Parts: sequence; structure tokens; C-alpha cells
Amino acid sequence: MLVEGEMKRLVVSIVGMGGLGKTTLARKVYNRGDVKQYFDCLAWVYVSQEFTIRELLLVITTSVMVIFDKQKSKMDESE
Repeated sequence: MLVEGEMKRLVVSIVGMGGLGKTTLARKVYNRGDVKQYFDCLAWVYVSQEFTIRELLLVITTSVMVIFDKQKSKMDESE
């Protein structure tokens, strides 16, 4: 679904009750060679049930680029 067909997808949601294998499915797709070659940048981020938007965005940002602690402390959600 991510790399085939005329309509390329940027996001595919995987939803369901706990224990159904959502993370396993996502990891298998994420680790596929054809999926990795399709995207310029990849990041694997865990989201717990208790999170803040700022911390989540910082984790994603630091997964794809170098950001120093001094920069992190100054950044807000819009940046």
C-alpha cells in the first residue's frame, strides 16, 4: 500500500485492540527493503499512552536529524 499503485500513500494507519500484532505488522513493513528504498528518511518512534506533543515531536526530529540539547530546550511545537 505504501509503495505500489497510482496513488502513493504517505501514511497508513494500523488500528485495533492491544495484542493483535499491530507493532509486529508495522515493524515488518518498516524493515522491508523495498519500503526503505522508497523513502528518503525513516524513523521508528514508540508512543506511550502518556506523552506530550512537544516530547513526541522532539523524539521524531532527533531521529531524523542532529539537534543539540541547547536547541531542544528552545524549541516549541511550531518549530
